[in-house]
Amino acid sequence: GSSNLVLDDLAERAHADGVYLCGAYHLPAVKEENALTRSVLMAEAAAVIAEAFLDGIDDIVIVVPALPVEQQAEILRLIESIRTLAPSAVIGLSLPEAEILEPSAARIDTLAQHVDYLALDLRAEHEGELLPFAESRMSTMLYYLLRYEMRVLIPTLADETAQGELISAVEQESVDNWMTVVP
Repeated sequence: GSSNLVLDDLAERAHADGVYLCGAYHLPAVKEENALTRSVLMAEAAAVIAEAFLDGIDDIVIVVPALPVEQQAEILRLIESIRTLAPSAVIGLSLPEAEILEPSAARIDTLAQHVDYLALDLRAEHEGELLPFAESRMSTMLYYLLRYEMRVLIPTLADETAQGELISAVEQESVDNWMTVVP
């Protein structure tokens, strides 16, 4: 009822009602070309994410639009920074587009060792219908989905029938760790 919303108040209300709070944090800082600027943006992201944990959010999946190999160490430092500031943080990492199109077992394994869970984001831009796109993505990543018990990020759709079909497609792949994400 008020325009002054505070995360810790909302988290307290949600937890009182038995609601588990999971957020998605988009990290465009990885696209910054200037290393010094990227470093500052990553530090800011670590502080914001840690603050969300300290205010009561239960877990956060970090969504990276790209993750060049040479920046992998930076994302791992980001995760360490968050854990230093919020030791009980539950952190997920959504694999970037390039990793989904051409998965690298060694790289995925390294990332999995530093987070609580990996995620496959089915909300990416695509042409055509969402269901065939999602099925293709899950087929490409099925081994990793099952091996790492990855979470699947599903877009929130206005069409309840399409939403149900998408959720069913995910569950048919023996994946029960999914969440809908509001854009």
